[in-house]
Amino acid sequence: VAERSLGGHLRVNATPSFAATMLGPHLHRFLTDHPELSVDVMVSSATPDLIRDRIDVAITLQEEPESKLTHVLLAESPRAICASPLYVERFGMPRDPKDLDRHECISGRFSELAEAWILRHGRGDWHAVHVRSRLLSDNGDLLRQACLTGAGIGNFYLFHVKADLDAGQLVRVLPGYESKPKNIYAVIPHRQIVRPQTRAFIDFVRQLVVTARN
Repeated sequence: VAERSLGGHLRVNATPSFAATMLGPHLHRFLTDHPELSVDVMVSSATPDLIRDRIDVAITLQEEPESKLTHVLLAESPRAICASPLYVERFGMPRDPKDLDRHECISGRFSELAEAWILRHGRGDWHAVHVRSRLLSDNGDLLRQACLTGAGIGNFYLFHVKADLDAGQLVRVLPGYESKPKNIYAVIPHRQIVRPQTRAFIDFVRQLVVTARN
């Protein structure tokens, strides 16, 4: 199938943060390249049922694949611990992960559990840091907005807050420590049957995330 002759319909699932930051501003390019193709983007923090919901491809962020479905690794996704200048002015800047106990943190939530913050100093070992989360949500964009207005310290995907950091609306916290990255995967329901529309979208997203890292 020639690249520009793709038609039909493509159903995609993505998390709120990835949909808002990566897909929303750039999806017009994919639509322009494939004028006969329509796209339906479902936005959800929950892991979708690709078969039941007839989803062609889901974009997920995980440490390792969590299902037996086919996962295509697109890129590693670095993370950034940050806060607003307003928060730092009011509560100070932590110098060590142990200092986070005395700070208000905002965290992602999966099921009933807060997401652990996994940090390391330099090339040392990874360690789980248990923070006191005053705000929990499964919606990363809600947490980002709260962080921008001074609600606390957050642990975000770098692609989600890079523009805010560049603009000075957020500042790095614990810059000497690395927060453990996750991987960006494209998940497809069938290994043997990959529609050309799905393959084109995966290539498009791979280029997006590689460009965002550079």
